[in-house]
Amino acid sequence: MEGSTSSPATITTQPTISTTPTSSQVSTTTAKATPQTSIAPASSKYGGVLYWGGTQKLTNLSHIGYQSAIADATYGKPALESLIDVSHGEYIPQLAEKWDIAPDGKSITFYLRKGVKYHDGTDFNAQAVKYVIDIARTGDNTSLRGITSVDVIDDYTVRFNMNQWDWVVMNSLAISIVGKMPSPTSLQKYTREELAYRAVGTGPFKFKNYVRDTSLTYERFENYWQKGLPYLDSIEFRIYADPTTALLALKAGEIQKLSITIQDVEDLKKSGFNIIDYAGDITTLVPDGKNADSPFSDIRVRQAVSYAINRELLAKSLGKGYYKPTYQPFDTTCWAYNPDIIGHPYSPQKAKELLAEAGYPNGFKTRIIVSGASSELHVALQDMLRQVGIDVEIQEVTSPKYMEMSSKGWNGLLNAGVIRWGDHADPVQSLYANYMGGHAQVSVFYPNELKELYFQMRTTPDIETRNKLMQKVTKDIVDTYCMVIHMYVGRTVVALNPKVHDPNIADSFRGFVENIWIER
Repeated sequence: MEGSTSSPATITTQPTISTTPTSSQVSTTTAKATPQTSIAPASSKYGGVLYWGGTQKLTNLSHIGYQSAIADATYGKPALESLIDVSHGEYIPQLAEKWDIAPDGKSITFYLRKGVKYHDGTDFNAQAVKYVIDIARTGDNTSLRGITSVDVIDDYTVRFNMNQWDWVVMNSLAISIVGKMPSPTSLQKYTREELAYRAVGTGPFKFKNYVRDTSLTYERFENYWQKGLPYLDSIEFRIYADPTTALLALKAGEIQKLSITIQDVEDLKKSGFNIIDYAGDITTLVPDGKNADSPFSDIRVRQAVSYAINRELLAKSLGKGYYKPTYQPFDTTCWAYNPDIIGHPYSPQKAKELLAEAGYPNGFKTRIIVSGASSELHVALQDMLRQVGIDVEIQEVTSPKYMEMSSKGWNGLLNAGVIRWGDHADPVQSLYANYMGGHAQVSVFYPNELKELYFQMRTTPDIETRNKLMQKVTKDIVDTYCMVIHMYVGRTVVALNPKVHDPNIADSFRGFVENIWIER
């Protein structure tokens, strides 16, 4: 079946065969812009198809007025682009060449790339941006509610107006579905259901075909604004029911790229696959310090738990050389990393002393709430805490129950919760979601003075001020209040067929697919 932009694709159940800023403004322009022209490396070859494996179902590819899943962003990457992107927590240009934030923070002006075409042949311009953002900011997804109106200055200049500055809005523009720039024509033409699996954007590949819960195929967009790119003829996502099936497909040569677990690394290396790893999420324990009747409402008890954990041992034994122990919310590659944070180095004796001072010389009983089955990590934590007198029960709950407890409250220690750090998103957003009264982890101890400091950081348009406040906030989270107990930085690991070259895979959340090429 031909997947064109002139008619809706048919969802089938079987595989288908298809034939300059002013002096009054603060500029955040960065030098990391993606070049508009590119010459292929001497060793690269044009052509070929990349078969990319995944295990998450597609839920919403391009309907900007509604929520989408994390996996949807990966599936939409070949076709959809945003005004800006994020790399190591910093904003970088994409469809906008540069931008200015007004000194009072009440507007941001984007200067758009010229000559960019949508897959349907229409122009990407300021009018298109206004149309898309007006839908996104008023839809069911509330991420852009901070934008009060959109003004078209000229064909390639657009201004977003706000009551006050908010870095979380910038984050949404960069990584959320509400920041994607689908063709206005496509948003008018297709139904909500069709937009869930179809994307008409400005990206290096255009939509060709979708087979429900089985595959999503894109073909090369010849009029892509980055001249000479992409290298590939096509990208096909193949969707599997579970990780085991996907891994077998990788080994059988049915797919060439797949996110894998640390446990599978050595076996795949022996089989000849290239392994690419980059900083992932930070694994944590989250005490219910906000509950007045909890032992963890006493900072000395929270500190005792932190001293009781041997982070170096956990990282070494669980990460097979890939994980890195940490005491804070952000990794060294992110601008929000704070070298002045001290943390609580492993000391069972110090833990016991703090427990005694807090009135628990003989320890106490608590629980670690885990999503799904208990793991080697949870058993190790249980043993480490037992050594200082804390008797821990491992309580296994379903994923929906875990999400309910995370959002409505819990008693004890919540799982080894993972916190998405600043390479994947703006660190300001990461703090909001995981500490500062976001949609999760409501039982975290969160003093009012820190809340005020955080919102001061979130709403200042000045980057230097924001960065200084971030250093203060993160040090308070760890050294002043011990709100959350950070343990180690994980790694995101991808296995590649040795003939596949993905040079920018670690440069942002999902890499830039236009740069992938295959030896043929």
